[in-house]
Amino acid sequence: VDLLLLSCLLAVQSSHAVSGGRDVVQSGSLPLRPWSGGENLRPPACQELPSCGGCWGIRQRTGVLVHGCHLQAEGWEEIAWGREETNELGRIPQAVLVAHREGADMVLFGTGGSKSSDGVMEGEYTMRYMFDNFERLKNFREFEEADLARLKETMRLICRSETRSLNTVQELELCGQIMHNEQIQKVILVSSPTHLPRCMRDAKVVFDENKFSFSKSIFACPSNTCYKNSQARDVAIVEPPHRGDRDKEFDKWPLHRYLDKFFKAPRETRLKVLQEMSKNLS
Repeated sequence: VDLLLLSCLLAVQSSHAVSGGRDVVQSGSLPLRPWSGGENLRPPACQELPSCGGCWGIRQRTGVLVHGCHLQAEGWEEIAWGREETNELGRIPQAVLVAHREGADMVLFGTGGSKSSDGVMEGEYTMRYMFDNFERLKNFREFEEADLARLKETMRLICRSETRSLNTVQELELCGQIMHNEQIQKVILVSSPTHLPRCMRDAKVVFDENKFSFSKSIFACPSNTCYKNSQARDVAIVEPPHRGDRDKEFDKWPLHRYLDKFFKAPRETRLKVLQEMSKNLS
């Protein structure tokens, strides 16, 4: 047993918990038990040690939260599904891959308030879209050798949709409560690179405030596709002032707080601010 544990530790040190070629973000992220649907999709460490029972010998109940995307957003299918011709996974395939590799106990599709033309909320619509197009996963390299029939069967057992929320914060509150009630111990957020940083911030706030069972085990994995005509580098992140070598004169005008107020201001105020910024920062 000691030799097996030592081998498992060495395998973990030489590999990352990877989802579609991207790290699952949080220090200490490790691959968990193998899942049904194709041995080729198993994490590197578990491929080397097929009987290790999960790295470190620990089995955590894991939930995957697939953040909703407004159904009328430009390029919705590329955001949600991806681009098969260039092997870029959208939120749905990325969530399936993460759920598989992490041995997820639950996959929850969140909502943001939009509806389809026939009145289906975006969380339910996105989940249905996944099942209706499941066989197309073969068009992504990560799923070429997968047993999609078994994978689909497993997904039907663990997938649910949340259909009441109207924005990301409500989505995290409601989905968080569902996962907490199911005794989930670890949550992996899946969304687009242009959305996920805000999801991670809001998740930390919401999960801590509600004292959810997984509030200290929040992970994140980006998909490959972004909002139309944008990419990850277009996301602006403003941290509170903290560097010791900063010009403290600027602390009088904390930009992160002004930006927060900006989005809550009336439309006319926002237009005036943007017009002034355009004049001075062009």
